[in-house]
Amino acid sequence: MPRRPPRPADADAVSSRESRLRPRKRPVQGRSRVTVEAILEAAARLFVRLGYANTTTNGIAELAGVSVGSLYEYFPNKGSILLALLTRQVDATLALMRARLDAVRGRPLDQIVATIARTAIEAHYKELELNRLLIASMTRVAQWRHMERVSFSAAELMRDALAHLIDDPVRLEHAAFTVETLVEGLLQRTILFAHRLPGYPLEKEIVAVLTGYLAPLVRAR
Repeated sequence: MPRRPPRPADADAVSSRESRLRPRKRPVQGRSRVTVEAILEAAARLFVRLGYANTTTNGIAELAGVSVGSLYEYFPNKGSILLALLTRQVDATLALMRARLDAVRGRPLDQIVATIARTAIEAHYKELELNRLLIASMTRVAQWRHMERVSFSAAELMRDALAHLIDDPVRLEHAAFTVETLVEGLLQRTILFAHRLPGYPLEKEIVAVLTGYLAPLVRAR
């Protein structure tokens, strides 16, 4: 009987960490959803105002208008709240990008690239201070499996938007991943470090980078 391959040395630690961050229960009824939303909004305000390290679950519960016991019904710790905020931001960004790219499906490359750039910036800059904190704190809670799922979900949107321009399916898949990586990398680093470059033209830079990369692939059809 073949032996089961050994688990990586850190697999148990990763699994344990993920379980500690997993919500205790999901809100189903309207009242529960309101409670969870109040907790998340309170946490977002305190994280921005005080910083993650200086925010407590007691403070979050007080600002949300719920007991700390009610908070712990849904979130086992502060890290799980941070992860929920990060997940909410990612879901909102993907939904907005999907809607905007659907609206320009089949259009020329310049329109698609401009849509990607503007939508990504709009989604990330809507709550800039919170998103800056989420990016800076991401490694506290986001496991690589979660980040992989997010990256490839975004890449799928890019792939569908570019499918009419790049015939080779393998090249299309690679290009979609590259586009997602370039956009997210530029966005995150700009949000974190733009104070060093006042007036940095982020949208123009994203458009220039994506156009320079994608145009030869489109011309080579």
